[in-house]
Amino acid sequence: CVALQQLQNYHSLSAIVSGLGNASILRLKHTKEALAKKSKAAKQFSELSDLCSMSGSFKNLRDAVNRGDPPKIPY
Repeated sequence: CVALQQLQNYHSLSAIVSGLGNASILRLKHTKEALAKKSKAAKQFSELSDLCSMSGSFKNLRDAVNRGDPPKIPY
């Protein structure tokens, strides 16, 4: 996901973050426990989830798309 963000491929980024936010994936408690709260992966996923959140009609994602330099793939 971080590589997709660096490539400014916001469409694929939002698809992967949405897939990982699926209820079936969220129920994998043992896997989530394996990732420490302070681990780099958990922190990065939290930041990317905030970027792709639906709050404010995807305000954070729209701002990221508008700030980026071309070429970029919008959501």
